Amino acid sequence: MPPVLKTEKTPLTYEQFLRMKDEDTHAEWVNGEVIVLMPPKRYHQQVLRFLAYLLEEYLQRNPVGEFLFAPFELYLPRSNASREPDLFVVRNENLQHLDADRFTGAPDVVVEVISDDSLHRDSVEKFLEYEREGVREYWLIDPRPGRRAVHLFRLQDGSYVPVQPDESGSLNSSVLPGFRLQAEWFTGEGLPGARAAAQEMLAQD
Repeated sequence: MPPVLKTEKTPLTYEQFLRMKDEDTHAEWVNGEVIVLMPPKRYHQQVLRFLAYLLEEYLQRNPVGEFLFAPFELYLPRSNASREPDLFVVRNENLQHLDADRFTGAPDVVVEVISDDSLHRDSVEKFLEYEREGVREYWLIDPRPGRRAVHLFRLQDGSYVPVQPDESGSLNSSVLPGFRLQAEWFTGEGLPGARAAAQEMLAQD
């Protein structure tokens, strides 16, 4: 059996981290420790491309904000952490917290796509950090064979509660009204066509 590759961790101050980090560095910083992340796998990237297409189509019709994707820094002051979410959405009213280098504080939506290497980081560590920071919605997608699932968590009274699918099987965002995820898009053998999925979603507006 081949060895399991793990992220590398190195002690460093935040200022040192910023000096060593550039556009080609895929790393996070948490409480004085740098975490160099493993490169994502192909299906992970396909999921992100699919989501990015849906969001682009949605925001073209509903220009309520913008989205960014890794590698781009999200600084979480309450957790003393610098993360690189797979994707996050900032509504227009919060764009003042976004500059050329990072977003500081709580974006409106954060999306993480789980890999074997990131399971605990995404489902426990970041879950608690995003909850503490006040991220209004956390979308957690697991594309791993045999484990494929999608979960949407909504902040309620300071804690995340799971959003249940509606009668059509859709997980509906309250932060992005009219944006919905179908669990079956992510649990089958492959992703559906992004254009068809976007048209299906937007037709229900």
